Order: sequence, then structure tokens, then C-alpha cells
Amino acid sequence: MSSQRAWGVARVFAPSAGLLAAAILGLALGTYWQYVLAISISAAIIGGALSMLVGFARCITIATGAMMAIGAYGAAIPVVQAQVPFLAAVVFATVLGAIAGIILAVPGVRFRSHNLAMVTLVFQAVVIIVLRESKALTGGAEGLNVPAPTVFGISFSGDGPFLLLCGVLAALIDTAGAGAVMAGHDFNLGSRLSTVSLSVNYLSAASGTKVVASARCTRRGRTTHYAAVDVRTDDGKLVAQGIGAYLVGKDPRE
Repeated sequence: MSSQRAWGVARVFAPSAGLLAAAILGLALGTYWQYVLAISISAAIIGGALSMLVGFARCITIATGAMMAIGAYGAAIPVVQAQVPFLAAVVFATVLGAIAGIILAVPGVRFRSHNLAMVTLVFQAVVIIVLRESKALTGGAEGLNVPAPTVFGISFSGDGPFLLLCGVLAALIDTAGAGAVMAGHDFNLGSRLSTVSLSVNYLSAASGTKVVASARCTRRGRTTHYAAVDVRTDDGKLVAQGIGAYLVGKDPRE
């Protein structure tokens, strides 16, 4: 393996390895810092989506917090109010977030630059007011007391299991997606890879002793490539899916 290719492979695995190491080392910390680290990993994924919108699509948006809130409450309310299973609630929240995005996009496409930013700011303000004033559904400023979710047959009732869920699955899907992108990549075009967006959907509980991630590159752009990842148990049952966007370019040292 050439030094250029070896450097590219290291670039693929380094972010995921760092993410996984942070999650594992976080288990040695107190519950408060485990909670902070898990929330930080979740925020990093959301930040990657924002960087994609602003950095690549040139879409100036200030509604990221509103979209995050719609997804969070969209998953929590069915669980609390109707005892819907957690994974089904996550699917519902995903659909709800897509609908909210369409609602924002309809007036948003008519504006550009700072005017578009103002539209997204107004949208975020309206979402915050609605969530705060709908106390019967959202609990208002006090929020909701959501029961511990069960994913892959594991009840995430503490900060440690929650941290592992965020770190391990995100690292697995990120590594598989990056590997699929680099597998067919022309290293003459550069070997520096960065994950700019990663989303994970949990579909069903896992059984057995192991899970396997399979990935495929779904699209290759000039600098940005996209991959889809399926996570299955050893008996072939689909338990999670992920979609990642990766920026590949030349390293300054190349």
C-alpha cells in the first residue's frame, strides 16, 4: 500500500476511532460528564448537517434549533401521550421533521441571503412559542418526563448506556460509509476525508451476538460523496440505517 493510500485509509478511520474512544473513555467518568459527552456527540451530528447547508448549499439558516426541537418532541410526545414504542416514535419524528422542512422551504425558496436567514429566524421563533405555550402536549418550560427508551433490546435508563448508543453506532455507521466512499476513490484527486453529515435511523431491536454494517457509495460528486449504510444482525435482520456525506480533497501536504 502506497503512503498516499495509507494516509487516506487513516483519514477514514481516525474520526470514527476518536468518536468511539471518547464514548468508551466516557464510561469512566461520572454520570454528569457522560450525559454531557453524549449530548455533545448528538450536537456534533446536527452541526454536521448545518455545515452541509451553510457551507455547501450556501443556505443561510437559523432554524436548526427548531428542527431539532420538532424531532425531539415529535419522538417524545407519542411515547408519553400514547405509549407508542420508541422506534416507531422515531420514525414518526423523522416524517414530522420532513414535513416541517417542506413548510419552511415553500416560502424560503422565494428569498436569498440575509432575507432567507430572517425567514428561518421567524420560523424558529414561532416553533419556540408554540412548543412553550402548548403545555398540555409539551409540558411548556418544564418539558416532558420521558421513560427510558429500549433499543436493540437494551433499556437506556442511564447515562452510560446512552453514551454507548450515541458513540458506538455513530462510529460504526460513519466508518462503514467512509470506507465505501474511499473504496472506489481515485487517490490522485486527494486522500483527505471529512464527514460533513451523518444521520442514523433505528428500525428494530437487535438479537444475537453481533451486528454487521454494509455500506455502498450512492453518489460521487466533485468533492462531496454520499454513502448509505445498513446495520443487520447475524441472521440478516435490518436494525438500523444511516446516510452520510463525506468531503474528499487534497491534503496540504500532498
